[in-house]
Amino acid sequence: MAPKREAPEPAAAKPPARKAAAPKAKAVVAAKKPAAPRARSTTTATKAKPAAAAAAAKAKAKPTVKAPARAPRTTPAAKKPRAAAAAKPKAKAAPVAAAKKPRAKPAAAAKLPRAKPAAAAKPPRAKPAAAAAAKQKKQPPPPLPSGLDCFTFGSNPFGALGLGEDVVEKLRPAHVPLPGAGGGCAQVACGGMHTVALSADGRVFSWGVNDEGALGRPTAGSAWEAGGAAGGGAASKQAKKGDPYVPGEVALPAGAAGAVVAVAAGDGVSFALTSRGDVWGWGCFKDDASGTSGFSASAKVQRLPALVYSAAAGAVEADAAAAAAAAAAAAAAAGAKKGKAAPPPAKKQKTATGGAPSSTATAAAPPTTALGPVVKVACGARHVALLTRSGAVLTFGMAGQGQLGRVAPFDQRSAPALAAVLTPQAVATLPAALKAASSDPVVDVACGAYATYAITASGRVAAWGLNNAGQLALPPPAADAPPGGQFVWRPAAVPCFGPKGKAGPVASIAGGEHHALALTKSAGGGRVLAFGSPTYGMLGRADADAAAGGSARLPDPKEVDGAADGLSLPGEGGAVSVAAGTNVSACVTRAGNVYLWGSNVNGQMAKGADDGDCERPTRMRRAKAFGARRVVAVAFGGQHAALLAGGEDDEAPMSPA
Repeated sequence: MAPKREAPEPAAAKPPARKAAAPKAKAVVAAKKPAAPRARSTTTATKAKPAAAAAAAKAKAKPTVKAPARAPRTTPAAKKPRAAAAAKPKAKAAPVAAAKKPRAKPAAAAKLPRAKPAAAAKPPRAKPAAAAAAKQKKQPPPPLPSGLDCFTFGSNPFGALGLGEDVVEKLRPAHVPLPGAGGGCAQVACGGMHTVALSADGRVFSWGVNDEGALGRPTAGSAWEAGGAAGGGAASKQAKKGDPYVPGEVALPAGAAGAVVAVAAGDGVSFALTSRGDVWGWGCFKDDASGTSGFSASAKVQRLPALVYSAAAGAVEADAAAAAAAAAAAAAAAGAKKGKAAPPPAKKQKTATGGAPSSTATAAAPPTTALGPVVKVACGARHVALLTRSGAVLTFGMAGQGQLGRVAPFDQRSAPALAAVLTPQAVATLPAALKAASSDPVVDVACGAYATYAITASGRVAAWGLNNAGQLALPPPAADAPPGGQFVWRPAAVPCFGPKGKAGPVASIAGGEHHALALTKSAGGGRVLAFGSPTYGMLGRADADAAAGGSARLPDPKEVDGAADGLSLPGEGGAVSVAAGTNVSACVTRAGNVYLWGSNVNGQMAKGADDGDCERPTRMRRAKAFGARRVVAVAFGGQHAALLAGGEDDEAPMSPA
C-alpha cells in the first residue's frame, strides 16, 4: 500500500509545513397549399359540372354575396372532389341530386378549407420545432482542444508525475504521453497525490496514488489487491494489470450518457463532466471530525465511477447510487472477462466499493429537484462545487470550514449527518448575497483548498469558507476572535470586486490553501491580483514580506509584481489564466509563457537545479525537451504540477536544459 500523505490542518492560521391513407390526403393538401396561383382552380372545378347544375348552383348562391370571395381560398380542397365525384355516379345521374349537390358542396367546400388550412398549417409549425429538437439531440458536443501535450514537474514518489515508478522527481517539465489518445491532451487536473487528464478524443486517464480510489480504475500496488476491497476473483486479477505510475484509462459505466468534456480533481477525489451535464465521481473525502474517509455513508471508498448528479433527475443520493454504480461496473467487467453478459445485481452483495454489504437493486430517488445540466466542476481539497447552466451553485463534500456555504456552523459535537453533506445541494443563500438579477447570473465557480468563490457575468464575487489569512478577500478575524471566527459559513459578497469595486470586475479566481489569485476582466489579457498569506512569496507582490510568517494577512487584492521578470511587458499581452496550489502560484500570458512564484521545496517552480523560492513572478525558461511550445494552462497538486502546451512559437524564449 502506498504511504498515506499527511493531511494539512485547515483551521490553523499558520500555513502548513510544506507538503397511412388519411395522412396521404392531407399531405396532398399540404403540398398544394403553398401554390397560391392555383386558387383559381375553383373556377375550373365549377366548369367541369353540367351547365344546368352550374346555373342552379349560381342561382342558389346568389343571395350570398360574400361567398365567392371565400371560394378561391378553397382551391386545394376543390381539386380533390373531382375524384370523389367520379366515384359517386349518383351525383351525376340524378339531376335533382346534381342540382342539390352544389348547395352542399359549396358549404362543404367552405368548411373544408377552414378546417384543412388550419390542419395543414399546424404541421409546418410542429415539424421545424421537432426537427430542431432532434437535431439538437444528435448534435455532438463541441470539439475538445487538440494538438496539446501534457507535461508534469515537481516531486512525488507515488506516481503523480506519470513517468513510471523510477521517476520520483522532475525539475523541468517532462512529457507524459496518453496511450492511444488521438489528438493529444485537452485538459489536465492535479489532485493531492494523483493526476487526471482528458484526451482530445474524450477519454479519461489517471495516474498516481490509488489507495483511496482516486484513479477510478483497478491498479496494482494499492488496496485493490486486498481481496475484500477489490471485490475478489476477476476484479483482483484485473487489478494486477493496472500500473498507477503511468496513465491508464478510466472507463465510465456503459449507461453513462454523453461524452466527457471536462475533468476535476481534489485531494482524494476525481470527477468527470459529460456533454449532457451529468457528473460522475470516484475516490473519497476525508471526514474532518473523525479522520475517517468516506465518499458516501455506505461506501467508504468509491473505487469506480458513480453518478453523483444527473442533469435530468438532479442530485443523486450518494449512499445508494455510489454502491449501485460500482457494483454494476464490477459485474460488467467480470462478465466481459468471462465472455458472458453481466448477471443482474443481487439484492445484497459485496461491491467494489468495500467489504460491507449494500443494496444494489435500485437507486434511491433523488432528494432534490433537477436544476439543469452542470457546466463546470471545481474541486477543493475535500469539497466540490458544481455550476449549472441556469447559474445555480451546488456543493458537497466535507463542511468543517464552511466551504459548502449551506451548512449551519458546527463543531465535532454537532456535525451534520454525512449523507446530508455528501449529496449535492444548492447554496440557497447565494442569490441574496449577490443581490442577483437575471441580467447578472453566476457564470463561474472556483475552489480554494477550503474555500469557494462564485463569479457573476459582470465580474462580481461571493465567497465563503476558510478566511484565516484573508484568502476570501474579506476582513480576516481579529486575533482575539472566538474559535470558528475564521470561517465564513454563508456566501458573502466581496465588495472590492465588480464594476464598482476598487479592484474591478473579475474574470476568474484560483484558490490555494491560505491565499488566492484573481484575474481581472479585460478585452485582452488581464491583471493578476493576489491576496491572503504572503508566506514563501506566494503572493508575488512587491509590498508583501515573504518572511513575515503565518501572522501576516493581506486581504486586500493587489497586483503582483509584473516588472520582476517581464510579466508586464507589452509583448506578453497580459494574463489569460491563473493557478494556485498549497504555497505556489502561476499565471499564463497571451504570448504563451508561464510565470511561477512561491515555494520551490517540491520543485514546483520548474527551475532545474535552482531550488530557491520565487518571491516574484518568474518566467519559466524552456528546456530543449520542452521546445518552443506555447503554454495554455497550469495546474498544481500537493507536491507536483502539470501544464498543457502546444504549437511551436519561434519567438518563445529558449534556454539550455
